[in-house]
Amino acid sequence: MSLFTTYYPLFMLCVLSVLYVMYRIQPLASTVKKIIIVLCVLTNAAYICWRLFFTLPHEGTFNMIMGILLVACECIGFLQLLVFYTLVWKPSNRKQVMISDLDRLPTVDIFIATYNEPIEVLKRTVAGCLNLSYPKDSVHIYLCDDGKRESVEQLASEFGVHYLTRTDNKFAKAGNLNHAMSQTNGELILTLDADMVPLPAFF
Repeated sequence: MSLFTTYYPLFMLCVLSVLYVMYRIQPLASTVKKIIIVLCVLTNAAYICWRLFFTLPHEGTFNMIMGILLVACECIGFLQLLVFYTLVWKPSNRKQVMISDLDRLPTVDIFIATYNEPIEVLKRTVAGCLNLSYPKDSVHIYLCDDGKRESVEQLASEFGVHYLTRTDNKFAKAGNLNHAMSQTNGELILTLDADMVPLPAFF
């Protein structure tokens, strides 16, 4: 066994550690990312070549077919990897825009779809929506109740949010949300399940 083979894992660990430290340095991040991508592509390409030319079984037709199918699946994974790396190759130049820098914020309708969830679950979700760090006059919260429950209507009244229901349950949750959209006019729509409690900085 050669010296390189013996210490190869340690060598790779050192290389990856150096690349990680360089990646954390902002001016070098884009360059280091591309180096890592190239190394990963070359490593995966070498692996695929090794699988194709040195590991396929030749004893028996069944073994050969199974081996080819396995390598084909690995090749598909490699192609998916190439697509992913193509998407992330170019650095993102999006600038973060603070809400306070905008002259006007769009109105947001929050739809909380419910059918038979416990009231306590709904309370937490509604409370989370009311606690969003977004101008209160631009947020409209709707309890979209497909269960037609008086307790949910009372909950909406208690928290000062809107209550919506419909005469039938056609198309289940999708129909519930479509009905809500026909009754509201917000510029943006956020749909939540009954047990989804948004954090204050959700948007």
